[in-house]
Parts: sequence; structure tokens; C-alpha cells
Amino acid sequence: QFIQVFLIKKFDYTEMQLGLFVAYFAVWVAISQGVFLRFVTHFATPVKILLYSIPLFAFSFYAMSFPNHHKWLYALLPLLTIFQGLTFPNLLAILSNSSADNVQGEVIGINQSVQSLATAIPPLAGGFLMTLSPKAPMLLGCYCALMAWIIYLVYYFKNRESFSEEEDETI
Repeated sequence: QFIQVFLIKKFDYTEMQLGLFVAYFAVWVAISQGVFLRFVTHFATPVKILLYSIPLFAFSFYAMSFPNHHKWLYALLPLLTIFQGLTFPNLLAILSNSSADNVQGEVIGINQSVQSLATAIPPLAGGFLMTLSPKAPMLLGCYCALMAWIIYLVYYFKNRESFSEEEDETI
């Protein structure tokens, strides 16, 4: 959510340049959802995809914070959108698959509420972090994604047998 401020502070982006960057971002979101997600889900289960997509999503945040020339952002942005596009739908798939039929709607609703709350927090934290460094919000995004991956790994290894059963059912 703070990429626009980052681009203005670090690269003196104009409104036109911001518009083009956001349009480029939107194209890659569509490609990641329409092409990469469809392709990868034919070969791997959501459980396996998340083992790799979450840390790669974190790495993408990290990498986006360091370029000294804005053209590198155009090269790195597809990575961020692809791994974001692989992570969030597969998290939702795991939630849906691991919920009993009678509470599935409730679980998905709670997930949506948590995601809504998560989109409210970055502007609060990011505004403060931008005073420290323009890249600080992206580094925080990297840190949060890594924390999410650690939580996922703990949950995965704790519930490995039930994940194996789910994978057998989906294959």
C-alpha cells in the first residue's frame, strides 16, 4: 500500500509515472491469477505451493526495497505479484478444505475479516515507518510474510498427517 509513497520519495515519480506503474502492477496481478495460478495448481496442491510461495513472496518484498534505479522495480514486480497470486488463493483453499461443511462459510467470513483488518494496519504502521526510511514498509512486509511462513511451517509439521490425507484426496 505504500509503494506509491516509496516511488515518490525514492525516485521522484510523477502522477503519470505512478499511473503507469500501477497499471503495470494490475497487468501482472491478472497474469499471476489467470496464468501462473492455474498452471501451478495442476501440478501441486495448495499445501505444497504455500511451502514455497510464502518465503518467495517475502523475498520479493525484500528485493523490491533495494533497487537504486526504478527500472529494476519493473523487473522485480512480476515476482511479487506472482508469489502473492500463488499465496493468497491457496491459503483460502486450505482454509476451505480443512473446514467442516457446516462452518465453512463462517471460517471464510472470519478469514475475510482478518484480511480486511490486515489492510487497515499498513497505513497506520507504514506512515510512521516512512519517516524512518522509504523502504521500511516493504521490509516490514518481508518480515510479516516470513513470520506467516514460520507459523505455516509449524502448523504444517504439527498437522502433517491430515495434510497428507487432504493431498491424497485432491490428487
